[in-house]
Amino acid sequence: MKQITAEIVTGIHALAKDYNVGLYVTVINAQGEVIACLKSGDVARASFTLSIKKAETAYKFTLDSDVIYQSLITIGQQNLLCEEYCFLAGGVISQNTSGERYCVGVSTNNPHLDKAIALNILSQL
Repeated sequence: MKQITAEIVTGIHALAKDYNVGLYVTVINAQGEVIACLKSGDVARASFTLSIKKAETAYKFTLDSDVIYQSLITIGQQNLLCEEYCFLAGGVISQNTSGERYCVGVSTNNPHLDKAIALNILSQL
């Protein structure tokens, strides 16, 4: 299992600065364990919970959170957020070159950027 290194943490802080956002990031490993929660900059407290829910949703469905929503919407109107899941963009899943699987949840003060930032963070893992 890869460790969240100081270099990765520094990279996440740099992303927040580059995108000019405050954010919370949650990283979950293939076993479903939260291996990192990180705050960078000024961001609403609700973003902490949203980042966790986005990562957990990607983990449980093994799909990006917004992709799950798009498939569910075909059967009728669905809530984007409930007690257990969050189908807002920003929950992503990926397998790195070593075969390790990670789920990342990102919630920022500019939700339109959440998925792009999450994908960028995945590329660093």
